[in-house]
Amino acid sequence: MLRRIAPLLALPLAVVACGGGTLDSASFRKDAEAIQSFAAEGALLARDVAEGRSLSPYVRVHVGELAADAESLAGRLERATAAPNVRPRLPRARSLARRVAAALARLESFPGDRERAGRVARRLDEAADSAERLATS
Repeated sequence: MLRRIAPLLALPLAVVACGGGTLDSASFRKDAEAIQSFAAEGALLARDVAEGRSLSPYVRVHVGELAADAESLAGRLERATAAPNVRPRLPRARSLARRVAAALARLESFPGDRERAGRVARRLDEAADSAERLATS
């Protein structure tokens, strides 16, 4: 899985800052890839917490940044207008972005809770897989 997500971790966060205009296929794909990236990176951190391999302050700060970026993307998707070929997939992207942001916020709130982190990791892995399918559909 790491091989599959490694390139996504390098996605520029400029995608989150973009706005305006109509969401076309290429922009939608980038947004779905950004959702996947946030979820995959969050899942890695959550697994580290679940296995006792990460410090709470680091997790809180890093996951907080990921949560803020995912929330920003979710807000932008909520306001987006979509090209006709993207419109049917937009509600799924909105939902995934909100789910990822919420899961990351839970991890940020409880950065030392190993059991909760394990559950969050599973949710984020599922969301990353869903976002990957959405990006390639």
